[in-house]
Amino acid sequence: DVFPRLVGGPMHAAMDRARDEQATIAFEARGTYAESWYEGHAFPCSTGVGVHAQDTTGQRQAADEVSRLAIALNRRAEELGPEVWVELWRAR
Repeated sequence: DVFPRLVGGPMHAAMDRARDEQATIAFEARGTYAESWYEGHAFPCSTGVGVHAQDTTGQRQAADEVSRLAIALNRRAEELGPEVWVELWRAR
């Protein structure tokens, strides 16, 4: 294989399935050559298997941050208690 660190990973498995099933297979994988995340598709083509992937690291980081902030907001809301929320609602 040209990229030995990909062997056994999700992209490699998708490539094998695309070849065996003659179908397009979606995959998501953490980079093995860089600290990145990728989403892509492996598909059969006349010369074997083709792959199209794009770096989704930024989207994953943003989703992780949204999740972290939501957890922090929920914790803070619990600390404040329902009385504060009632007062805030009335003050609108």
